[in-house]
Amino acid sequence: MQLREEAERLWNQVRLFSEGVDALQTSRRGLITVAAIPALAFGGLAGAATSFSQAFEDVKIGFHVEMSKRVVEMVAQKHADVGFIHGGSGNIHIDENYITDSEVMCLMDRNHPLAQHTEVTPKNLAPYPLICFDANTPPSVLIRDSFAKFGLHPKIQLEMNVSRLADTFVRDNIVAFVDPFSAIANPKLTLRRFVPRVPLSIFMLTPKGQSSSRILEAFVTAATEKVFQKLRSLALAPTEPPEKD
Repeated sequence: MQLREEAERLWNQVRLFSEGVDALQTSRRGLITVAAIPALAFGGLAGAATSFSQAFEDVKIGFHVEMSKRVVEMVAQKHADVGFIHGGSGNIHIDENYITDSEVMCLMDRNHPLAQHTEVTPKNLAPYPLICFDANTPPSVLIRDSFAKFGLHPKIQLEMNVSRLADTFVRDNIVAFVDPFSAIANPKLTLRRFVPRVPLSIFMLTPKGQSSSRILEAFVTAATEKVFQKLRSLALAPTEPPEKD
């Protein structure tokens, strides 16, 4: 009887171990750590994480919302399995994969004089106070250059590094340049395209040379689809990544 009880205990351990291996192989159990900049996190990836968790209940997700520099650090140091940022990282310890392009848009009150336009230009915006990205960011530089080409100087009233907060400051005639992924649905506000176009390239980062698990591949598929859904909802045609040789 003593041997039988011990045998049953060992057999149960073997069975549980075997089930664990099978679950990992079929992407039903495990842990993935995701890091993303605020715009992409709030604009689609959080929804992807929620949908993924419902489909893979035994998979635990660590979801971190960080600024771009920190996302790069986490992936390079293997503290995150995957990261999502705008633009490349320039880090030799990271593999970069281009997903698609978003673009800078203008957030304004629905009663703003420019709301009747489908797109707005530097000439349209010149008379109005503006909210822009931090001065040294690539989108901000491109926006300022587009004004300069018309001999104009933008009336920038406020600079911020999180588009998610722009709706708090948009009122009266103020217009905010935003990443449309982070724009909150607000019936009092509306988005208009800015021309000339200022692209926001979306990149996925993974640790250099690290092979993807089935769990991670499943999450990346879900995340990519959410990104494309968001672009379609904004009437922005997604740019497909180039085919690999």
